[in-house]
Amino acid sequence: MLERNSGYILQVSSIGAFQPTPSYTTYAAAKSFVFNFGIALNYELRETKVRCCVLCPGVTVTGFQQAAGHTNQTFFSRLTKTTSRKVAELGIKGMLKGKDFVVPGLMNSINSKLMSILPRKLATKIAFWAMGAPK
Repeated sequence: MLERNSGYILQVSSIGAFQPTPSYTTYAAAKSFVFNFGIALNYELRETKVRCCVLCPGVTVTGFQQAAGHTNQTFFSRLTKTTSRKVAELGIKGMLKGKDFVVPGLMNSINSKLMSILPRKLATKIAFWAMGAPK
């Protein structure tokens, strides 16, 4: 891509990247890495025509929850879940517009901004509640 000075990279992170998430500790930490890596990479590429965008979906209708053994749907997850097709469409649209990152869904967008400004301890408690994590 650098040789031809053209291209797009779409990385998949999660709204879990914006706060510590008990019971999804490793997952959220890995998604935080992907988010920060993608934002930094896009900045490094700023003098080129190669762009990196990070897609940060919330609850998406896939087999993830079942595979993770998390079949308990909370009010938050029911309110914010999106189809995988819609998530992919929004991610590609944002990438082609040159956005650094895309958070599909109004509630997910609000949540990601809110979690970034709240004290970490409170954000962690909210994430635990929102995910319906077992006690």
